[in-house]
Parts: sequence; structure tokens; C-alpha cells
Amino acid sequence: ITSFLIELAMSCLCLFFHFFILLPTPSPCLIRVLSHPHMRVRAQANIEQSLDWLTRGVGAGYSLLLHYSGHGGQEVDTSGREEDGMNETILPVDWRAAGMIVDDVLHDKVIRPLPAGCRLTAVFDSCHSQSVLDLPWIYRDREHDEYRTAHKMDTGGFVGRAAQEMAGKKLSSVSALASLATGILAHEVVYLGTKHARRTLSELENCSLGDVFQLSGCRDEQTSADTTMGGEATGAMSYAFVTCLSEKPNQTWSELLFNMRKLLHEGPKKFKQVPQLSTGRQVDLTTTMVEVVTTE
Repeated sequence: ITSFLIELAMSCLCLFFHFFILLPTPSPCLIRVLSHPHMRVRAQANIEQSLDWLTRGVGAGYSLLLHYSGHGGQEVDTSGREEDGMNETILPVDWRAAGMIVDDVLHDKVIRPLPAGCRLTAVFDSCHSQSVLDLPWIYRDREHDEYRTAHKMDTGGFVGRAAQEMAGKKLSSVSALASLATGILAHEVVYLGTKHARRTLSELENCSLGDVFQLSGCRDEQTSADTTMGGEATGAMSYAFVTCLSEKPNQTWSELLFNMRKLLHEGPKKFKQVPQLSTGRQVDLTTTMVEVVTTE
């Protein structure tokens, strides 16, 4: 992690504390930075302990920020609960020895402890990060044509899945064609039923009591790019987040997401990743992101 990336993360914290109400300026006792050398020993354990620290003793009126910029991954889900059949993960420095931290663990440690009236803003600048907190609601942009389907991978729908099933198959008779068509339709019924069941289960089990907003660097099947800004290495999504929020703090969640996407896609480097916005429960994302509350 470069010094520039750490500065970006601290900029996130300063913006958050300045505009979101807890204190006029951040207090060191309320911030934990895990890039310090002593925190990189037993990194996985330190991350999990720090996640517990973040939510310990919180109540209504608390505002929290979690920022992760690092490696992300995936592994096969064996529970049958993930819509895409994969768990999303983050990779601590010692992940080869200690293991990755999966989305189920992140959700249990960060989301479940939050009471009603508590607010968490999570920023994940990592690969495969769209559902890394297993939040049930994903924002769909209905205002901008270029991003109407940006929340999901374009597989071609039923036609695309049918074409995939038919690829390489030789049809020597009408009966063979009919059999294949029957198989495709049966597969589609199972696919849609499983997808609906997993989504419903997620909404029932993973809905949060607190207000949770997660900005992620990309969809689950995508990767989040590293880049260089001002001669220093950083994450493209972190740079877009800080830049857009610094230029206009008082914007809606949907507006911030659109501006981040536009900056990444129309800037000089033309990034392919599509930042995402997820929530722990159904909320109005056209409301102003920043709550300005003066402190005495």
C-alpha cells in the first residue's frame, strides 16, 4: 500500500467526519489504519479484530466508515446461497497462510451488529467487490441509458443462455431438436427458480437494521484497476470517490455513483470497471448523501 493510497483513505475519513457529524475533526481514537507495519503481522486476525472494534458498542446516531483498498477474490460457495455460486473475498497480506476473508464473515462482523439508527458507509476498492458485504439490494440506474444494465453482467438473457447450451451440439433429427429444446426450457426454469430463491433468501436473511451504503469498485465478475495519479500508485475507484466527493460534497448517492462512473469511463485512461452501489435495506438513493450537522 503506497503512501498516496493511505492519504486517499485518510481523505475519505476526513471528508466523512467533516460532513457526517461525529466531530469537527477526526479523533485518532476513532480511526484505525491497518497499513501500519505492526498491523501487517497476523494481518487477517488484525482485520477481523478491527472489524469487531468498528461495531463494538455502537448505537443509534453513530456514523461509521469502512474503507478497504486491496486485493479481492472469489471462491466457490458451498452453501447454495450465493446467486452466482461464488463467495466474494478480501485478501489480507498473509492470506496464503491464514486464508481469505469471505463475504459471509464480513457480513456477520460488520452488518449484523448494527442497530437501527446507526449508519455505515463502506468503500471497497477491490476486485469482485459488488457483493463483498452480502447486501441484498443493488442500485439500478434508471436515469442514464448507458448505465441501465450496469448492475449486472450482460449474458444475453435467455437467448444467450440457450445459445450456450446449443454450442457444439449436432442435431441430426427433429426429435433431437425437440429434446434439446425441452432440455433448454427445463434448465431455464431451474435457473430462474434458483435465482429467485437465492435473491429472496438474501433479502430475508441479510437485510440490515442499520442504514448501510456500500460503494464498490466493480461488479462481482470484474476486476478493479490500479492506476497512477500524481506519480503515485493508487486504486482507480478510491481516486474517483475522493475526487467526486471533494468537488461536490452535497450530492445524492445516485449522483455520486454516476459521477464516479463517468470520471472513470470518460477520463484519459478509460477504465472498464463499473463501480456499484448496494444497501442493507431499501432506501431512497436520490436523497442527499451527506448529512451536515453542526457540532458545538
